[in-house]
Amino acid sequence: AIVPGRGEAMLGNANVNKSLDYTQRWVETLFDCGKQAVAQNLDLKAAMALTRQHMDPVFGKVFIYEHCLPFDVSRAYDEAKGIKHPRIWTAERDKEMWAALQA
Repeated sequence: AIVPGRGEAMLGNANVNKSLDYTQRWVETLFDCGKQAVAQNLDLKAAMALTRQHMDPVFGKVFIYEHCLPFDVSRAYDEAKGIKHPRIWTAERDKEMWAALQA
């Protein structure tokens, strides 16, 4: 069984595997978009637009998707640029991210 942070617990091997596959698809899609954005020399705002093109149709109805996506895209973009360890999230970094996305 898996007890998630949101939603119902997944019971049984089939449901656990389905959840793991779904999570893998999320992470792979997100990171692939980050790599594409870096390869195309896109800024964070354009990286977000590219990611939404790929993720919105599949994941757009996920609970708190709109809240989480900017932070997920920011991290995937950083990692695709070669930043191995996540940068510490500060109030300043939060402001910088939102300014970049709303520019």
